[in-house]
Amino acid sequence: MDIVISFFNSISSYNALAEYMGYLFFIALAATLLFNLDDSQRVWIVGVFFVMIVLDIFVVRAFVPQDLIIRQLAYSVLDLFVVYMLQKRIVLCDKIFRTFNMKDDGRFVSKVLRDIDSTKQEYAIRTILLIGVAINIAMIIEHCIRHPEFFGLAKSEYNAVSFQWLYNSYPFIKLSETALLIVGLTSMTIDGLANKLEKSNFMS
Repeated sequence: MDIVISFFNSISSYNALAEYMGYLFFIALAATLLFNLDDSQRVWIVGVFFVMIVLDIFVVRAFVPQDLIIRQLAYSVLDLFVVYMLQKRIVLCDKIFRTFNMKDDGRFVSKVLRDIDSTKQEYAIRTILLIGVAINIAMIIEHCIRHPEFFGLAKSEYNAVSFQWLYNSYPFIKLSETALLIVGLTSMTIDGLANKLEKSNFMS
């Protein structure tokens, strides 16, 4: 019981909770890949998310200034990048396939680039990310309302105090968004595991 209490005490702060959620997201990505290696569309989804994580760590966090507006725009661009890569997967994969003059020989990479199937979770993931972009833009708007001096207007103490709903709620909104993405990835993992069990039972 003491271990359980200590665990919940440790995640009571936002930073600790965000760290645990980040670990869960990475684990969900790895599990989705592991149980869907024969599903090229889901492999593409996981691959795009891994690229997004790399860009976040080595570009956004390393070089983008700690300014709210610039950071929100940078994260919106990342989210839109993922949406674009998912929505235009077939076109992009075809260009990659033709650019490198690859052969449709049934190998793993070839399957990923040539498969035109779709998965229901992709639409949910794209919707979650687009909602996240809308929230980022709303956050920027609220920030500008709180600080009219950015536009040469008089500083407003009323605005600074009254317009803080998104500012205060934003961290937990983003945690909820991450949780929904984890649910989507977990759903793909369960589907992949179910398909493997079905094939195993069929072969036996």
